[in-house]
Amino acid sequence: MAKVKRMFLGSNSSKGFYSLFEQIRSENLDRYFIIKGGPGTGKSVFMKRIGEHVESMDLNIEYYHCSSDCNSLDGVFVPELKVALVDGTAPHVVEPKYPVLIDEILDFAQFLDRDKLLPYRDDIFNISQEASLYFKRAYLYLKQAAIVFEECKISASWKYGSLTNKRITTEVIEEILKEVNMGNDTPKIRNFFASGITPQGICQYYDTLLTGDTKVYCLEGYLGIGAKKIMAKIVDTAYSLGLDMEIYHCPFMPDTIDMLIMPTINVAVINTAYPYHSDILKKAYNSHTIEIDNYQNEWEIGVDQITNLIDKAIDDIGKAKSAHDALENIYMEAMDFERIDTLYENILDIIQRKNVKE
Repeated sequence: MAKVKRMFLGSNSSKGFYSLFEQIRSENLDRYFIIKGGPGTGKSVFMKRIGEHVESMDLNIEYYHCSSDCNSLDGVFVPELKVALVDGTAPHVVEPKYPVLIDEILDFAQFLDRDKLLPYRDDIFNISQEASLYFKRAYLYLKQAAIVFEECKISASWKYGSLTNKRITTEVIEEILKEVNMGNDTPKIRNFFASGITPQGICQYYDTLLTGDTKVYCLEGYLGIGAKKIMAKIVDTAYSLGLDMEIYHCPFMPDTIDMLIMPTINVAVINTAYPYHSDILKKAYNSHTIEIDNYQNEWEIGVDQITNLIDKAIDDIGKAKSAHDALENIYMEAMDFERIDTLYENILDIIQRKNVKE
């Protein structure tokens, strides 16, 4: 049975839109299809159809969901065939690096009827600007939330000193990486987001990334303040041991890590701190909880402020989606989807022939 994994390559974050799309370039691809085209041109539906067929071929697949609408796709990747398709339009602009040889642009905009769009010229301009303004305000709310987080960290440091006690850090690393033999000289590192701040709220796909037999360690502490630094230390240690890693960044603060999976030893480490994760993670897996700190009773106001600001951001991202939906409705009426069907058959044929060859 095909293994289906779901994650994000982009995030609505305190740093604005944060892209990890270059991750796909590290997969040593044979074919890389970059889809260009405006809203409503069928990019996500196209990739979903390809994905469904790949699953029917019993091939493993990774779906990369869109942080602006987690029901839409930004890309798909078929590891066994080294084939990927991505949406290469803004804000995650992707351009060919090896044209024709590996990279190929699929231009969906060529199937649009300009004459059908011209009557909506002003509407398209106004709605596009409206969506952009909502995103800008959402990113300001997330930036403010990150400032509150930093204020909490400073307060905790002032009262408790170092938030990453060396003894605790050493004990955690020894507990997680005990009896690990040396791995690869150059371990493979992959970077993703397992969750996203989306119009639908905090959307998570941990259930597709962890298996029932994965040994899960949950680092628990107030806002993950201490856990974030310990996660970074674990990554450094795992790398020095030559362990392949899947690093899942925090969608809110993308320079920090939410989850680390080490496939070679079938171990995962998760920062379970609020507001990034819920207790579902700890209950869903045979996990071991490691308490890093216990500050939560002292700065509840910080949690409330961060929650309120993230909720405001989600509301504005939802408004941006509504504006985008209005654009999609305009563009859909000007689109020749029959020509998309022909293109779909061509790409499917390439995948099927490559599967036979492999």
